[in-house]
Formats: sequence, C-alpha cells, structure tokens
Amino acid sequence: MVKTTAIHITPTSVRIAHGGFDRRGTLRVEKMVELSQCQEWFENGKLLHLQALVDEVADTLRREKLHHKPLVICYEGSGMETEFLERPPKQKRQEMQSLLKMDVSQWKERKKAPEKKKAEILHTSLRKSHDWGNFITEDSSGLLGSITTADYDLVSALVRAFAEHGFTVQSVESTATALLYCKQAITAHYDALHQLLFYINQEQTEVEIYSFAKNIPWKVEHRRLMPNQGVADQLATLYQGQSNLGGRPSPTLLLGGDGIEDTMVQQLQEAGISAQSVHADGRFTACVALLWKRLERDGENLVLDKMRTSSVRNLRRLAQTLTLCASVVLVTTLALGGYTAWNGANTEKTLVDTNALAVTLTQSEHLKTTANDQITLLSHQDSRIPALLEHIAQNTPENIHIISIDTGNAFAQPEVTADAEGEEEPITFTSSVQEIIYIRGFATDSHLPVQLYENCTNTDLGTFTLLGTKEVILPDESSLYAFELALLTGGAK
Repeated sequence: MVKTTAIHITPTSVRIAHGGFDRRGTLRVEKMVELSQCQEWFENGKLLHLQALVDEVADTLRREKLHHKPLVICYEGSGMETEFLERPPKQKRQEMQSLLKMDVSQWKERKKAPEKKKAEILHTSLRKSHDWGNFITEDSSGLLGSITTADYDLVSALVRAFAEHGFTVQSVESTATALLYCKQAITAHYDALHQLLFYINQEQTEVEIYSFAKNIPWKVEHRRLMPNQGVADQLATLYQGQSNLGGRPSPTLLLGGDGIEDTMVQQLQEAGISAQSVHADGRFTACVALLWKRLERDGENLVLDKMRTSSVRNLRRLAQTLTLCASVVLVTTLALGGYTAWNGANTEKTLVDTNALAVTLTQSEHLKTTANDQITLLSHQDSRIPALLEHIAQNTPENIHIISIDTGNAFAQPEVTADAEGEEEPITFTSSVQEIIYIRGFATDSHLPVQLYENCTNTDLGTFTLLGTKEVILPDESSLYAFELALLTGGAK
C-alpha cells in the first residue's frame, strides 16, 4: 500500500493524517495527529514563525515514525487565497469546423495558439490558475476554474524548510482547492449522479457548499448560518434548495469541517437526506481530502520546480545511502549495459563493506569497455535475464530502488596482468548457461520487498526466493530496508 502524509496548516492548529489505498482501492487512514498550540507561530492569521512550525511538525512526524513519507500540504491563512470561476466549456467542435472550412494552403499559415501561462510570479506573489474539468448536467455545462494567489516566499520556504529535515513536499495548495478532492469519496451512479459537500467552520457561522456533477467539480458557494437556529435544520434547508441539481433530485450529501457534530448526520438521515461524514472526525476533512488527491490525474500544486533545492542534510543522507548500498560503486562502470557488478556477496549479508568492492582504475576501464559484450553473452546464455529486466522495470513498486541484477559470477573481477613488454593481457569472461540471478536493492518500507517478491512469483520466469532483508538506520533516524531476491535455476529458458 502506497502511503502519503497529509498536513493541514491553519492559524489555530496543524492537523496530520497518514494513510493510503489498499489493493481494493479503499482509503485507509492509519494515523491522525493534531498540534493545537499554534497561535504562537501566527499573528492575525499570518504565519510569522515558519521555521519553528516546521521544526515542531518534523519532530512530530519522526515520533510517529512518518519520517520517510512524501508530504502533501494545504494552507489556510493569510498569504493564500483562492477564487473560483465558472466558464463556458471549451468549444473544440467549433475549432474543428473552422479548420475544415479552411483552404489547404491556409493550414500551413495557421499557427497554433500559444498555451495560456498558468503560473505567474509578480514581485513576491505567485498566481496560479487551474481547470477542474468540464461538467455536464441535463440543463447546463461548463468549466470550473480556480485562481490561487499565494505568497511566493511562503510556499518556497515551506518546501525548503521541510527539505532541511529530510522530507519531500510533493504539493502545496489552499484548503479551498484541497476540499475538491472529496469528490473521490463517493462514486456517482444513476440514482445519485451529483454530490454536495457542506464544509462548516468551527464557529458554525458559515458553510461552504461544494457541488459536483458526476464527480466533476461544478461550483463553490458560501452561505451564512444563523446563530439562533439549529445547525442541522439549516443544513436541511440548504440541501432542499440544492436538491434538484441538474434536473436530478436527491444528491448525496457529505459533511465536513470543524463545526460538524456527531448528531448532525443522524438528524439529516432522519429527515430523509442521504448524508454521511467525510471522516468521523470533521477536523481532519482537509487532510483526508489530500489523501484522496493520489487518485487525481491533475491536481493543484503551487510548488514550482525551482523551489526544490537539495539541502546539505539531504546530500549527507544520500551519501550515507550510497555508502550502505555498496554495489552502487560499480553503477558508473556498467552504465552502458544497465548492469552493476557485485563482488563476493553471500546470502547472509545484505549490506557489504565498500572496501571489499573497490576496484582499481584499470579494472574499471576494462569492465566499462567490455560491459556490452558481457550482457550480450549473458542474454544468449540465459534468456531469462532480458525478460526479468523488463518485468522489474514495469512492475517495481514505488519507493523501491533496484541496485543490481546479476548472476553470482557473471562479473567476477578479472585479474589484470601485463606481459613482458608491459602490455595488458586480454580479459575473458565465462558464464554458464543458467545460474542463480540475484536482485538487490533497498526500500523505504519493510513490506515493499515482500510486495516485489510477490510480483515476481506471479511470472513464469521461474522460482523466486526472498533471501533476506535488513533494516538500516540513517543518521536522521529514518530507516531503509536493504533486500536480496534470487531467481533460482530451473526456470524457463
């Protein structure tokens, strides 16, 4: 199960949710943590002590053993605002008709219109537009777009500050756009083609209404709640006003937000409304929505490529990883063929001493120039190798890194000798028709090597065995899991 850590930053609290999707596609939320004492980092809704906030969140993630997971963040506060706009649908049919009416000689003169720039930076402001797809109902159609204006320094600083702690921030966006991913909570069907999300603020003074047409974002509205009336009764009234969406009655209703109470869902159901909570704890609605983002093909993201920089801590971690996975020493040597050499590894050791694998410069040069010949030889000798390489390339789970795929003695280090005139003797390599093939690498989760093993056993390449795994603790207290698989002899030739 590929997992993600979602973080919802507000001026009053920071919520963290961790989870992923199982093999049936069901979202599993495994951990939820809230940091409630956040007022000291904000002033009038503006984040003034970003580094202190990130330090506290990073410490919390490490305590919860979530130190090596990718992060998705939504921010709610001064410095980030989102406006939603409804536009007419794109008229591709009209463009095609006009093109067909053109004379052939005009086609060459017709230039493709430049694509609209979606991200603009003006001084310290980042302005990003995003289209959420064409919605279609029985009586209308259109396109919902959003324009988010954010403090460029705020987004960039969040990415860099978490990178200093060894975390990768995949995306940053506003809470308003993050809530659109709640469309993944319920699949549209004929009796309920449309969905509604009522997101109630903590003071129960306002509700944001998100409408979805067949799981496509349609419109976003805001409504005030009266303080002297029951919230559930007011929600029922708002629902009735929206009940005939697109000519289809009784849309499915989702409830979320800090202002949700346990009894609201039951009261609405008793009133004949098909209602359910996004999550049992409404405070984590935005976090759960961010976890659903993994199902999106094109979600919002304010993080630009130039914001991603390598910190000194990340470089040290990378160096430590490469040192522990000692076979990477030979990656450059065999890069032309896609193989790496592994010298004298036995099945009881997952990580070996780098000094034992060091080769002389002369040996490396010879290995580099003869790598392609070796691979060609192995491909003729054992036809399982190309098929295995293709399977590994296409079916390796995320967060698994393959270090080497080779046979036990295919790349034994040759002895370089010189004749009487000082010239080097030719180097020869030998290989049997079929040998044990070893697959070595490392993963970020202990279950991932087992998942790779299960993927391999479902092929007709032969019999696989998981020789072992070993946990390695890095300097920042995160873990890597080195592993070794073997494809035994006797498989398909």
